[in-house]
Amino acid sequence: MKSKLTVARQMMFYALGLLLMKGISLLMLPVITRYLSPAEYGVLDALLTWLNVLGIILGLGLTEALYRFSAQHKHPHWIYQQLLQLQLWAILPILLLCALVVTLMADSLPAALQLPLLLMTLAVAALASAMTLPLCWLRLQDQADWFFYCTAGKALLQALCCWLFLEWGYGLTGVLAASLLSHVVLLALLVKDAGILRQKPHFDLIQRQSLSYGLPLVFSGLCLFLVCGAERWIIAGTLSARDLALYAVASQFALMVAVCIEPFTLWWFPKRLTLVQHPQGLQQLANSATLGCVLAMVAAVCIGTAGPVLIYQLLPVSYHQATSLLPLLCLAMALKQCSHLLNTGCYTGHSTTQVGKINAYLAVLAPIAYVTGCVLADLHGLLLSLILLYFGRLVWFYRASQSLLRLPYPLGRLAIALLPSAALLAISTTLPLWLLLLGTVLALTCSVVVAMPLLPSRPQRLLGVAG
Repeated sequence: MKSKLTVARQMMFYALGLLLMKGISLLMLPVITRYLSPAEYGVLDALLTWLNVLGIILGLGLTEALYRFSAQHKHPHWIYQQLLQLQLWAILPILLLCALVVTLMADSLPAALQLPLLLMTLAVAALASAMTLPLCWLRLQDQADWFFYCTAGKALLQALCCWLFLEWGYGLTGVLAASLLSHVVLLALLVKDAGILRQKPHFDLIQRQSLSYGLPLVFSGLCLFLVCGAERWIIAGTLSARDLALYAVASQFALMVAVCIEPFTLWWFPKRLTLVQHPQGLQQLANSATLGCVLAMVAAVCIGTAGPVLIYQLLPVSYHQATSLLPLLCLAMALKQCSHLLNTGCYTGHSTTQVGKINAYLAVLAPIAYVTGCVLADLHGLLLSLILLYFGRLVWFYRASQSLLRLPYPLGRLAIALLPSAALLAISTTLPLWLLLLGTVLALTCSVVVAMPLLPSRPQRLLGVAG
């Protein structure tokens, strides 16, 4: 796999890959909802939530460690090999331990969460975690074309198998089996170096440093789950499976906010720590992060206003009430993306404990806020709690990052771009159509005016690094 692309072509491949993968995911939504009842879809969403949690645990925080330590090492491929070996040997015992715990707890779990479904979810999580470092290595090496071929091919295979298994009557089991099969195929393509698997496990200095750097991120990710994942379990416990299904559908559309800016973040996140070492790097980091925040809010406005139309057109009537949740969820998702973009300073040292501390404090507050919101105002109360927590997380990460690495953010421009869009999303469901369209045009105009001076004069010089 040898390929060197300009930054513009990398962005193009990332955009095409995301468009294909997420487009397939969106097109599969009406297919899945026609085969699964709202209650079954709620169970599927709960399983996918746990899959994300397992991915955090099995990942060991090694992707961020790869970004951090390969950025300053003269032999980055050696760093990659050491971390890949560490992760592959660590996944098996963790997976077996999780499987044992799930088996012992099977009788105490809800009847809908059958043991075979849980074990399949564990297997998918293990395979997905094993693929993470090879995919990140492709991004670090500017091999966006191979990243596209691998991930888009997996998405096509998974969609085809999912449709076939549902058509044959396998239900939830078929959905998970399709994911399992596609992950096996992609992992076989990515991990060709069998010598890594045959090597005797050992721990050298870089592996110990990487674990020291990455394990606080595992704790941080688990805490973050309580902030942006536990609300599903609180909905299931305090409201109903139907409410959970409505929230899950709206969340699927709101995730498109992250997808829309992912061609930028897929390239930027691996490169941002390298940029700290470049002349004028801090100013370019600040401008680029600001541009990413503006793009996130633009995506939130577009999806929050157009998404309800798609829900009405694509989904059965029983899911149409999800439209009232979508604008607020888009706002929450945009705030979450902004906090990721403004936290670079927290990753520049040899420790990531500051990230864990912030997410730990928020994890304590989140369940209390979500339960209070559900009790007071059902789903809309929970969404308000979610928005407030994400805003607090954004401010907290910004202050912590600035204390460790001061970046010259254009805060005035950022406020002009974000505030009108946030206000529009907050009240969009109460506006008549003509006023909603007018507000959307005004909010997008403010964002464009702010974003234009931040764009590089030449795409290949984006972030000051030539392709």
